[in-house]
Amino acid sequence: DLGQLVGQGHRSTLLQRDQLTAHIAELERQISNLSREIERQSGGLLDQRDAAVDLRQRLKHLLETS
Repeated sequence: DLGQLVGQGHRSTLLQRDQLTAHIAELERQISNLSREIERQSGGLLDQRDAAVDLRQRLKHLLETS
């Protein structure tokens, strides 16, 4: 029956939409987690860089004043 085929096709399309929606939500979650991890790691790297710059400046100052 054509009505049943159309109904099945509609259900199939809805299922696919639900699956795609779930997949998109999962990708959004993964992207969010990766963004947080990048910020966390880059923050740590920036702190290390700042400490190295500070140490370099202090050592250069020691050389210049000795």
